[in-house]
Amino acid sequence: MNYEILLIQIVIGLLIGLVLIKLYQTKRSISYEKRLGTYSISSVKDNELSFFDQVYLFFYGLIKSFSKFISRFKSSRKKSRKYQKYITYAKKDEYEPIDLLAIKYLILITSLVVSILFSLAHYNNLNYLIIILSLSSFYLLDIILIINYKRKKDSISIELLKAITIMNNAFKTGRNVIQAIETVTTELNGPIVDEFKKILVDLKYGLSYDAAFKRFYQRVRIDDARYIATSLILVNKTGGSIKNVFKNIEYTIMTRKKLENELKTLTSAARMMYKALIVLPIIMVLVILLLNNSYFTPFFKSPIGVLFFFLASILFITYIILVKNILRVKIK
Repeated sequence: MNYEILLIQIVIGLLIGLVLIKLYQTKRSISYEKRLGTYSISSVKDNELSFFDQVYLFFYGLIKSFSKFISRFKSSRKKSRKYQKYITYAKKDEYEPIDLLAIKYLILITSLVVSILFSLAHYNNLNYLIIILSLSSFYLLDIILIINYKRKKDSISIELLKAITIMNNAFKTGRNVIQAIETVTTELNGPIVDEFKKILVDLKYGLSYDAAFKRFYQRVRIDDARYIATSLILVNKTGGSIKNVFKNIEYTIMTRKKLENELKTLTSAARMMYKALIVLPIIMVLVILLLNNSYFTPFFKSPIGVLFFFLASILFITYIILVKNILRVKIK
């Protein structure tokens, strides 16, 4: 008896059963909402929920059910804490950090089942290389979140000076700190608004100014945000005017930005050379493979060739890291 085929059939049967159960639950919830809608001001009609809305509700319910299951485990709750910084202010009532961990597990299960089916369909047995590659899909969401988080940090780093300038202008018109932060949320757009709304919520819940901006720095990990948090902590301990502190913060950040721009201009040629030296070897390898795809085959048939390949890769990566650190512009 082929136990691998039997195992696959059991897994597929369980997945189909779970999907059918969730579809039935979604259908029942929609029908209940329509029934109760007759007693409300605006009732829910059949044409108000499109097919895509129903699909979204299905997957949203699936994620919530799975996150509820894994939240029973202490290890899952501990792992989910690192995803708190990825939850935006607009989505804070819709998603929780444990939901992102649930999405990771669902992606892993789906890719694993698909890879096993693909392996059985093409090779009539389990291809463990394909299965191992599918296991790497567990980190797919992390890669996407890290890329988006880096873009968010870059945007906040650029817009933070504008936000401080708007706050100082608001202080000149007689507004307090909370009103100045509210002005920032209405005047600007992008991730900086999301973070200042979180600061506003922290202040309204009773946190001090230094604690709220310290939490802001812990979320974004930007040097300018750390400088703001440190300045407010010193003011809280030694006393002084917060408005004067923000005025000094604006001047310091503006001076730092000018120095950074000057240094980037001076090192622009070196950075261009660095990028060219990274891209050229990769392009050369691709061109050689296009002309003769078996050119590097003898290189991997001997242990010495494999050893040299790993040594060359390590040296290339070391070169990238060293030159990148040398050309990095960082003013403290």
